[in-house]
Amino acid sequence: MSTGGPHRVALLTPPGAGAIALIRVVGPDPATLVNAVFQGKSGLALTYDESNRLRFGRMVDGDETLDEVVAVAHAVGGLPAVDITAHGGTRIVERILQTLQGRGAEVCAPEDAAQRTWPAGCLLEREILEAMARAKTERALRFLSYQRTHLFDAIERLARTARNDPGSAEGTLREFIARSGPARALVDGVTVALVGPPNSGKSTLLNRLVGRDAALASDIAGTTRDWIAEPVEILGLPVTLVDTAGRHEASSPLEALAIEAGRRMAHAADLRVAILDCGADFAASGSYTLGPRDFAVLNKADLAPQAGKEFNMMAVSARTGAGVERLAERMLASFGLEARADPQPGLFTESQIAWANEVLTELRRSPDRAAARLQERIAQADS
Repeated sequence: MSTGGPHRVALLTPPGAGAIALIRVVGPDPATLVNAVFQGKSGLALTYDESNRLRFGRMVDGDETLDEVVAVAHAVGGLPAVDITAHGGTRIVERILQTLQGRGAEVCAPEDAAQRTWPAGCLLEREILEAMARAKTERALRFLSYQRTHLFDAIERLARTARNDPGSAEGTLREFIARSGPARALVDGVTVALVGPPNSGKSTLLNRLVGRDAALASDIAGTTRDWIAEPVEILGLPVTLVDTAGRHEASSPLEALAIEAGRRMAHAADLRVAILDCGADFAASGSYTLGPRDFAVLNKADLAPQAGKEFNMMAVSARTGAGVERLAERMLASFGLEARADPQPGLFTESQIAWANEVLTELRRSPDRAAARLQERIAQADS
């Protein structure tokens, strides 16, 4: 299998951002190039005869093992490629790239990676690469790696079904669209605002979820007088946590502006979690308008263990960590995600969702045209 031109290699995932790194090699015969520095545990080399079959092994430089990796040779749109999944440490990635460069591959800059390592790829493949470049968690990367093979196959099957059984194709397409919300949350991340009365423990809970003292926490009500935002990974979901000031009378015009800014941040968040004090009269919580996805929890459960049962609400202790894992799972469930779930074929961009809805409309008018629209997404693009 050959396409001519030089071999190129690039890191497709954000440098230093995740627990895994995806490195792609393309060119006339990338499998032969990689096999020179890849030793499969099964003793079998990478071949295109079993495209998309994963090989476990290690990348080596002479007698030195660089990293244990998973590699796969494949071809989409007629272009041969090898994907290497390695640990995401900066030094490991640098050594693998240097070793492949020593074998004659041209290392592409990150900003050129998506285009130059897939110059003749299809639209869907490019969308996957662009999403990988901004992915923030290992779970998001694994989801996108899964789409690289399985979403192509799913769309190909859907195109065949559209011609033979339009009703079944419509149901499958609706499932794809329904899964797009959770998929987009996983790939692009979400914003979660912690709201509630002063001294309810919002800052302590944020620190617990972030894993460090990102916010000043105190027993003195009103310690937080401005909003702060911190990135965190919650069960594989990239989340920007926003800690807002409890509602109180501002002591200065500047503080009033800060409180209002926090309110706007909370309003714009994808999810609001109202944090209430188990041991306090929280009638004031009624001033917080919660949407269908939002929910409230009782904090300081270590001080009032029965409060959760009494008020039929989830109870947590930000101070001890009790119930916080269940809270994290509830956050994920608000976005249609499970704490641990195998990936499924799914759409993950606005343009894909718009395209799917257009295909859905076309399916009712002309199944053949709908099938053609489906195949356009996975057809080879002009290089």
